[in-house]
Amino acid sequence: MRAAMHDAGAAIFLTSVTACLAFLSGVMTDMPAVSTFCCVAFWAFLWNYVLNVTFFPALVCVDVRRQQAKRHYCCPCAKVGDARVGDATLETGEAPPDCIDRAVKALLDRLQRLLATPERCAAVLFCCLAGAAFSLALFPRLGVGLEARDVVPDDSYMIDFFDSYDVYWPGKRVWYSSLVVKKDSDYADVGYRTRLGYDANMTTRPDSLFGRVEARADCIGRVGDPTTTWLKQALVYNGGGGAALTDAQLRHALGGTIHPVEDLVCQRGDCEATNFTDGVASSRQYFYHLIDDDTIAANRVRGKYEDVVDDAGFEDEAYVWSEMFMYGASDSVVRGFTFASVCIASVVIFAVVAAFLDVRAAVACTTTVLIVDVDLVGLMVAWDVPLNAVAYTVIVMGIGLCVDYCVHMAHGFAHSSGGPLQRIEGAYAMMGSAVVKGAFTTFLGILFLANASSSVFRTFFKLLFGTVAFGAIHGLLLTPVLLAIIYKVAPPKGADMVGTSAVGPSAPAKADPAAEESKGGLA
Repeated sequence: MRAAMHDAGAAIFLTSVTACLAFLSGVMTDMPAVSTFCCVAFWAFLWNYVLNVTFFPALVCVDVRRQQAKRHYCCPCAKVGDARVGDATLETGEAPPDCIDRAVKALLDRLQRLLATPERCAAVLFCCLAGAAFSLALFPRLGVGLEARDVVPDDSYMIDFFDSYDVYWPGKRVWYSSLVVKKDSDYADVGYRTRLGYDANMTTRPDSLFGRVEARADCIGRVGDPTTTWLKQALVYNGGGGAALTDAQLRHALGGTIHPVEDLVCQRGDCEATNFTDGVASSRQYFYHLIDDDTIAANRVRGKYEDVVDDAGFEDEAYVWSEMFMYGASDSVVRGFTFASVCIASVVIFAVVAAFLDVRAAVACTTTVLIVDVDLVGLMVAWDVPLNAVAYTVIVMGIGLCVDYCVHMAHGFAHSSGGPLQRIEGAYAMMGSAVVKGAFTTFLGILFLANASSSVFRTFFKLLFGTVAFGAIHGLLLTPVLLAIIYKVAPPKGADMVGTSAVGPSAPAKADPAAEESKGGLA
């Protein structure tokens, strides 16, 4: 166990720190759902590290005792013969390779041969950069938005509703919106009521707030439809809107629609007041308006309504709210938030890897993570996954996942000896199996999401699948190549780091014939 912790403990610590800090950087985002998700993920990864260095080694020690007692691994109550003890051979101290180990070794051998010469390394680097350039070119085609149908199950009756809506009213949605007046207001004042909406004849004034909202082309009907506003009901009950109302008259007029609750004079869904002397604390008037079935377009409409409110003199006193505006506000900033989060996480990854390994490894790992994120853009365009709050959350989480693969390989490379190609061989020997098995188990963990009944969960699968696939491929191929190039340009000073790795002096890396033949290459 000590030998295992000596070989892998540093890599586990480094990858855990980078993943935790990458998630912690996402907590600073202004999007509450993503911030909460990153906070939970941070604590999950931190606790996972604690268990990996405490609880898991204890279980392994218990299992060693089981093997020494010659008890079966499936049924510890039963003893087995001396030839095999469950999954280990005690005579040699090593577990015999199973089919998974043989498959992983075969895969790593093929990948290692792929990086056996400088020419092949250059070809791998070119393919990775070309793929990233192609994905970056697809960025303008990346859609933005989250449709309501994406958050309901496929068998929900709402899907039939959305399908019918798309057939008969394509491209447009009628939304039930609220015009909210949120400041304390004196509705007994004739001038205030006129500026808000009504003249002495109970007609909506064109230059009032209500009139300006109704004048918009996307507004359907009148403010207060279908039951008109509570204010108009009170004024009609009192006999007109021209005269000022006393507190008692207003209270009496509103008695049929607003009910007293404890010490509140009135409280209901469309109006709330502590008392009429201080004015109505908050009020909302309903209306319908037509919006393009596009969140970005909806966000532009929200901005237009803000201009209407400001022009009517109700800046910071009123606003128009619609459920569509909520999606629009989120989708309008998601591109900037995604870019900022990726940049912050990259800086964190660079700083942590540079502190615990060196600047060369930090450059290679950060570059790998950025290329993986760029490749995810191409995958999103190919798989028709728009950028929204859900995709943004998975991208932030993907940074914490894919950093494990490249940091493991960078750790193995930095703690190996010899020239760049020999260090690649050492990195594969030390960390290659851990990267492959880690990617495979992560993929198995997300596989059940592929058949989820909701589009949101399938989006999780698509992006996590891309993160695992691109992260493992780039970690096993691109990171060693980048490290080989960087170490060739800026070789380590002083003594080579022999003796700090599993491929140290006791098992020196064998010479690379191809590298010896190509002098001036990476060897």
